[in-house]
Amino acid sequence: MDLTKSKGAVADDATGKKATSPGLLSVDAPGSAPAARRTSYHSKLSEQLANLDVGADKLDLKLEDLEEFRELGAGNGGTVKLVKHLPTQTTMAKKVGFFITRLLVRRVY
Repeated sequence: MDLTKSKGAVADDATGKKATSPGLLSVDAPGSAPAARRTSYHSKLSEQLANLDVGADKLDLKLEDLEEFRELGAGNGGTVKLVKHLPTQTTMAKKVGFFITRLLVRRVY
């Protein structure tokens, strides 16, 4: 995207360059600062992911331990409700699916 060809750019006869009108955004070329920040963020995130203990705590969820607050959504497959797990005070979503089974019986004559 070329920002020098904006509608507000006006040709300057003395220098031959286009000057932007006052009030328009002037964007400088990107420097090395964003790349340095991105590298430090990436290394910090990689370190946190390496130290992450996945699957250490498995909750024993029971329906009687869940307090329902409100319905978040509903569709053809079921409903989703906002609940709180009372022993751990963790807020989560609970999906209740609709399962309809039909036995199709055909008679052959």
